[in-house]
Amino acid sequence: PLAQRQYDALEFKIDRRFANNFFFSANYTYSRLYGNYGGLISSDEEGTRDDPYIQRYFDTPGAGFTLTGRPDNGLLATDRPNVLKAFGAYSLPWDKIGLWKSHSTDFQFFYTATSGSPITSFVSVNKNEQIIMSHRGDQGRTPWFSQTDFALRHNIKFGRDGRFNLKFDGDVINLFNQGILINKGINTLSGQAGNLIAKANFVPTGAQYGLTSPTCTVTPGYASCWAEAYRNFQANGSPVMLAEAKSAAYRNPYYNVPYQWQAKRTVRFGVHFTF
Repeated sequence: PLAQRQYDALEFKIDRRFANNFFFSANYTYSRLYGNYGGLISSDEEGTRDDPYIQRYFDTPGAGFTLTGRPDNGLLATDRPNVLKAFGAYSLPWDKIGLWKSHSTDFQFFYTATSGSPITSFVSVNKNEQIIMSHRGDQGRTPWFSQTDFALRHNIKFGRDGRFNLKFDGDVINLFNQGILINKGINTLSGQAGNLIAKANFVPTGAQYGLTSPTCTVTPGYASCWAEAYRNFQANGSPVMLAEAKSAAYRNPYYNVPYQWQAKRTVRFGVHFTF
């Protein structure tokens, strides 16, 4: 199958330009991200891989198909149909409150709220852990995500014509210390992130997976068998493999278990001198 990554979106936006010491901006986006390719950095089961081009997409003939033998095109792992963002700032000049004219304080905020991301069941086939079991998003979505960040800036100008500036910063990331669930499932075969339903690696060779030639059914695993194995796998799927993946004997104990949450509150301070 050809790589597909199609993003369609409709955005509504409102901006208030800086005047009377404050500005404000907000936007809402309704979108869909559809295909079979997460991009240069895989957003599927390889959540701990962040090197461009280092991924499992299309590595084997079975990649790009589900365990039922159909193309695995669907909503990609970073699809978030609803996204709301708002940010703004207010600058307080101290001379307006009868204090030092050279001082000013800026208050800033950033808020975001988004739909959850799809959770998909994967199966390892021929050491490729990116085989989707039935369809993308079969386990629904993670909860809605939201976060508020806040920043404080205090400026002191001095020197001839205020050419020097001393600035004190304070940033609070995740102001309300939310801990929203953002991912489920652990791939125990490789340690990478991924909602791997079975703890076994399946190899689509042998009579039980639909092979018909005598050589392959007796001594499966040779290169001459792979073409027939994957041809049957892609055309008909593998009911035996699917049943095994769902069975208690093969069940991954970490399948669909919450394991990753929103980062805790972070507070940062800084001092800057410009001249």
